[in-house]
Amino acid sequence: MAEKKSAGLSNYRTNIRANVRALWRGEWTYDQWYDQMLSTIKNGLTRAWYEGAKECGIKPSELSYEENNALAAAYFSQYDHLDSLGDAIEANSKANEGKITPLIRRSDMWVNAYRATVTQAQTMSCRDKKARWDLGPTKEHCVDCAKYAGRVYRMSTWDRYGIHPQSTGLACGGIWNCKCFFTVTDEPCTPGRPPRMTGQGGT
Repeated sequence: MAEKKSAGLSNYRTNIRANVRALWRGEWTYDQWYDQMLSTIKNGLTRAWYEGAKECGIKPSELSYEENNALAAAYFSQYDHLDSLGDAIEANSKANEGKITPLIRRSDMWVNAYRATVTQAQTMSCRDKKARWDLGPTKEHCVDCAKYAGRVYRMSTWDRYGIHPQSTGLACGGIWNCKCFFTVTDEPCTPGRPPRMTGQGGT
């Protein structure tokens, strides 16, 4: 199945790339870039959470205290890596004769935080609903994603075992590479429990 079309995901990717280019070209100071990234991340991941919760019939005004805290934790976790990205951009800036392509590739890894936030919102908002694991639009899939493809469990079951798209316990490394996603469904649940993840940190 093709990846779900998401204007939010597309906009997030566009904004992250634009921020990287602006610092690389020297159009912004580091502080300007940093402030813009804070805004991009907070606004983008908030939209991602609302997108995931909407699939479960939950409106932004209906988020629980725990869900709002989890959303805040999602973007604060991204803030922790900003200095590393900013330092890499400055070290490889246009003025330093650095190449933009590797930096754009690196920035695209940040886009998976959007997918991960949608998944986390679904996991918390749809606990009693059933979800099918669908493969993302990558040419190859790791052994874990391949074996989960098409399996259906209650969202609370996926969560109980800590198994979800973009998990760092997946063989593909999860948030850095995984583009798989959950689809809420009325299909019958797969018998038994989900098999173990085989990547680092797998359960």
